[in-house]
Amino acid sequence: MRYVLILLLLIAAAAGGIYAAKFEPTASMINDALEGVIEPADAPLPVPPLANGAASYDAAVLASLDMQTCFDAEAKFSDNSERVWLDRAVRATPEPGTWQFPDLANYPGLVKLEQIKSSLGNSREHCGAARIAENWFMTASHCVLDYQALSAAATDLMLLTPAEDIFSEAVETVPVTGAVCHLDFGMDQWRFSNDIALLYVEDTSGLVSVPIATLEPEDSDLRRGDIDAFHIAGWGSNGDFRFLQGGVVAPERVGQSVLVTARIDAKGPDVGDSGSPLYTFIDGEPVVIGVLSNVRRQVPPELKSAAYVRVKGVRDWLETAMAVCGQDGEFVCGDAGASNGVTAAP
Repeated sequence: MRYVLILLLLIAAAAGGIYAAKFEPTASMINDALEGVIEPADAPLPVPPLANGAASYDAAVLASLDMQTCFDAEAKFSDNSERVWLDRAVRATPEPGTWQFPDLANYPGLVKLEQIKSSLGNSREHCGAARIAENWFMTASHCVLDYQALSAAATDLMLLTPAEDIFSEAVETVPVTGAVCHLDFGMDQWRFSNDIALLYVEDTSGLVSVPIATLEPEDSDLRRGDIDAFHIAGWGSNGDFRFLQGGVVAPERVGQSVLVTARIDAKGPDVGDSGSPLYTFIDGEPVVIGVLSNVRRQVPPELKSAAYVRVKGVRDWLETAMAVCGQDGEFVCGDAGASNGVTAAP
C-alpha cells in the first residue's frame, strides 16, 4: 500500500509540475517523475452505429467517446461560394538571401491552418496542422474551439499547402469540411494533454503535394535522454504568418502525455504556430511526436518554453475519432444546425 501511495504522489507531482512549468519552470527533478510514470494503454473504442436515418452522430454519442463537433462547414456554407481565398498581393516576396528557410522535406505532412473570423476575410488567426491520414489533419483544439469566448467564432477554416512563402502561386487553398475536438479540453485549466483536434477534408484533390506524416508509435519508449533535439517548422509570427521558419529546440520535459521544449539560440515556436507538429527522427526518418499547445510568453525570447501534446498519449483517441467521424468518404460528426463556437467542457 505504501508503494501505491508513493506512486500516486509522484503522478500528482508530475501532473501539477508540468502545467506549472509552462509559465514558471520548476525543478528538473520533475523530469525523473514524468519519465517514471507509464500510463496504461487503452484500446481504441468500437465504432457505434449511426441511428436509423441519421446523417451524423448526436452530441451525446460523441461525448461518450470524449469528442465534440467543433466545426462544420455546412453550418455556414452550402456550396463554398462565400469562401474568401488568400490575397497573394498583400506584401512583396523577401529579397534572396534575407530569410533562412528550413527544408520542407524534413517536415512531412505540415500545412498552415487559417481561421477566417469575418465575412470579408480580413480578420484571421493562424495555426499549423499535420496530415496524418488521407482525409485527416491533426492540430490543437484551441486552434478550432473558441475557448473562454476570447474571440469570434471562425466562419471558415482552410488549409494552405506548404511552401517557403505561403503567398506563392503554387500554394493550394483547401477547405476544411469538419472538425472534432477532445471533449475534455479546457484552456483555462491548462489541460495540455487534451489540446488535440482532427480536421476532416472531404475533397483531397488539392493535397497531392502533402505526404501523410508518420506518427510516434503508441508503444514508443523514447525518454529525455534518448532525444538530443526536436525539430520544428511553421508560419507563425516569427515568419510574419507568411514565411516558413524552423529549426531545432531542446527537450526540457518528456512525459508520457506532455512534452516541454526549450529554445536553442533564442529560436523556437511562437504565436501562430499552435497546432504545428513537433518532429523527431527515428531510424533516420522524421516522425511526429507532438502537437504545439502553448508557448510561454512575456519573457525574454531565450526563455520561451513551449508545451506540446505528446502523440503517443492520444493515439487511441485519434484512431477512434477517425474511425467514427469519417465513414464512406463523409464527415459524420457534424451538426449543420450548430454554432461553430462550441464551448469546451468545464
